[in-house]
Amino acid sequence: MATKKIPQEARELHNELIADLHDNINSKVDEHDFEKLIHRLKLKLSPIDLKACHNLIDATDKLQKRGHLEPGNYGELIKLVDCIDKNWVNLIREKGETIIEIINKANEPQPSVSSEESERAKKRRLESDQDGQRSNENTDGQTQILKSSTSANADFCGINDFFEKTLNFECHVETDPSKEEVECFLKETACLFNNKRTAAKYYCLLVFIMSHGNEDGIRTNDGKTISLVDIVSYFKNDKLKYFAGKPKCFFIQACRGSSPQGVVDLSDDKEEVMIDQVVGKISIPTDANLLLAYATTPGYYAYRRPNVGSWFFCNLLKIFKEHYEEEHVEDMLIDVKERLAYDDEWQTNEGFKQMPCTWSTLTKRFFLAPQQLAE
Repeated sequence: MATKKIPQEARELHNELIADLHDNINSKVDEHDFEKLIHRLKLKLSPIDLKACHNLIDATDKLQKRGHLEPGNYGELIKLVDCIDKNWVNLIREKGETIIEIINKANEPQPSVSSEESERAKKRRLESDQDGQRSNENTDGQTQILKSSTSANADFCGINDFFEKTLNFECHVETDPSKEEVECFLKETACLFNNKRTAAKYYCLLVFIMSHGNEDGIRTNDGKTISLVDIVSYFKNDKLKYFAGKPKCFFIQACRGSSPQGVVDLSDDKEEVMIDQVVGKISIPTDANLLLAYATTPGYYAYRRPNVGSWFFCNLLKIFKEHYEEEHVEDMLIDVKERLAYDDEWQTNEGFKQMPCTWSTLTKRFFLAPQQLAE
């Protein structure tokens, strides 16, 4: 059965409903009610999930992650709320009906595509697939490479394994999203972190982006572009008042142009490159406690290798694993830049290199090891 498309309007109404529940019902849940709530969850959540549920917010978060609570699907939510406040059951049903109508309308059958148009689309996909297989030293230039190459899997597995298993981070993955889906995900995440009780559970937010890009931003799976400025704007301090003061870091593996980056011989009197020259025309948000780490400087390719992953994330993970217990993030990123800039291992057969670029308004030394955060 095909998955239903969830329009942005439906997601926004869903997020409003969940936020209202968190703000208004959670405070009414006493110990007896919570025991009933947990009992009703035993058939839906694992013992590990149940152990992590300390309130209604935790319960709804887990239900959403396990696919039991999503726009248009409120059966389990009604069972939970029914034992706490029956007045909310009717409200959930009313809003739920509106959301379901929006979803059903968006999924009405569309006129079929003619066989001629279908053949043209198939031909375009085939040509794109062939273009994407021409080089072992791949750049982020083709969507098909990102979806099919083992290098992307290496990046994902390495990041997820280190942050989830070693650092005990809570990880969430979005694969091949459209621009609308990216925007919906950003809004949902911002809504989550703008909840006072939820925000208190976390000490930082890290966002890893693996995609294709150009001078204008990140290219989504539907061929559209979203700028980094727009992505970061969802997480500014004025949008996340309960998360203000905590680190929000973005690590971006994507091309920022179509030029390979050459090398030059160093001389003793070479002038230092200023940060304004590196950042170029990119507009940077001014809010505090943000960090942006790009795989490359504006205008250039970001490279990757089959079975190894992207140059940037491969070296970033190596250095993070080796030094996260004693070094803060910005110092480790300097090590990443140094390795890619000077190590001959990280250059193409033609001698092209890659220069990562960082920008930061962090106001404290940010350690990935939580016990060192206060330094």
